[in-house]
Amino acid sequence: MDNFKSRRSFEKAFKLTIPNFDETIMHFEHKRKMCEGCDIKFVLDGKLKSMEIGYYQSDIDLWKNHFIEFFETGKFDYNQYWIPYADKKPIMSEHLIPRKIPLCSKFGNEFYIHSSELDSYSDEIRKIYPGCGYKHVGK
Repeated sequence: MDNFKSRRSFEKAFKLTIPNFDETIMHFEHKRKMCEGCDIKFVLDGKLKSMEIGYYQSDIDLWKNHFIEFFETGKFDYNQYWIPYADKKPIMSEHLIPRKIPLCSKFGNEFYIHSSELDSYSDEIRKIYPGCGYKHVGK
């Protein structure tokens, strides 16, 4: 995987990816173990929000458009985007349009990708394409 070897290298890559990054409204709260990822803390509408992210370049790539938009507009898109994939069976083009699925909210301030909506999407796709997977894509 494309994981970072240190918290500092992750933060540097994240900041370089996001134009207009402002440390006064966003910071990183690192978990005890690198394998647990970190929480990106940011201020929105006067409240502290948190989103969990892994120490991977692919995670930065998935979420960079969300954070670019946040710094440009002051608004945050609380959705994630998914598409199905299958190694041997073709996927119909209408299913290749990324599906917008809300992030799971905990206490209204902490956000995670795993949600009941994601589970429902998985069930729906697997009924159409048995054995297929689904992958998280950038906005």
